[in-house]
Amino acid sequence: MAVAQLPQLHAELVDGIRELRDLAHGIYPALLTDRGLGASLPAAARRTTRPCVVDVAAEERYSPEVETALYFCAVEAIQNADTHSGASRIEVRVRARGGRLEFTVHDDGRGFDVPAAAALGRGVTGMADRLRAGGGECTITSTLGSGTTMAGWLPL
Repeated sequence: MAVAQLPQLHAELVDGIRELRDLAHGIYPALLTDRGLGASLPAAARRTTRPCVVDVAAEERYSPEVETALYFCAVEAIQNADTHSGASRIEVRVRARGGRLEFTVHDDGRGFDVPAAAALGRGVTGMADRLRAGGGECTITSTLGSGTTMAGWLPL
């Protein structure tokens, strides 16, 4: 029985360590406050163990609520890809269009069966809740052997 619980315990430990790291970096990163998403997301990507490319084409500053929600959702998706995907590369894109701020985090990792993953974890649930609270939404698409894409948006 205990051996069967090891993967879940490992995932919870990884989540706990991530939360402690986030607290150590500050609840609200100063770089996000001072320079916005264009500076703060690349800084977060530099903390990954896998190559991570960030392309932020949203040049203006947005409300603190929108920037904060998008930042934390994108960082969670980056960390999930870094931790779980086995990817050789992670790509992050942020675009403002059609009255909304959109992001995608894509990895070229092993992928997973989204419908079969009944419980996607606290991080993904938190992302979905955060985006819905701001009037947006998120989606996860994944193909076994071809990677995963987490996408989300918030209205501006």
